[in-house]
Amino acid sequence: MLSDIFTLGTLGTDIFTDAIVFPLLTSHVCSRWRTVAFTTPRLWRTLIMTRNSTLQLSRTIFWLCRSRRSPLRIHLDFRDQNWNWDERSHNFRYTDMEDILRVLLPHMARWQHLELLCDTWEPIFTFLWHTRRRSAPLLQSIAISRCNAYFVLPGETFRPPALKRHIQLFDGDAPVLRRIALAGVHVDWTAGSLRNVTDL
Repeated sequence: MLSDIFTLGTLGTDIFTDAIVFPLLTSHVCSRWRTVAFTTPRLWRTLIMTRNSTLQLSRTIFWLCRSRRSPLRIHLDFRDQNWNWDERSHNFRYTDMEDILRVLLPHMARWQHLELLCDTWEPIFTFLWHTRRRSAPLLQSIAISRCNAYFVLPGETFRPPALKRHIQLFDGDAPVLRRIALAGVHVDWTAGSLRNVTDL
């Protein structure tokens, strides 16, 4: 029963930080709560990353181990409020995304909800490229946003030009995907088989 109560504590919020803090709080109350928390996989199913750091990668690996086979809610927010709008100077690059995907991709069969927020196209392209030939059997919703208002200004051209290509989303193999939200993101819809999408 205590396990169910703990799980409700994470499911009852849409605030991702609460879902991260709650398992830590419950596991530090007493030894019994700690044991219950560590043996309740659903308590650890929400993953948050805001930068490529050893601390966040280690925490994510810990959460992935504790969540066992539970479906995952993943929130990746790599925006930088101090960014100077130069695509080449952003502190989150494609290599950072590759580091993070090395941790997340082995668990892609468990992805249920995913949100990715970036200022620049390079890491988004990297995400799409590395997931394009994989299936996402449990994925119900995905939101990817290029949070850079300047790329839609009149007269602006696509940057970086070398990455101007459309990529298929999950090779069309996401049978329960219902909701897709894309902002500043272009994908190849012609080759896909995402027939069950109801909200775009």
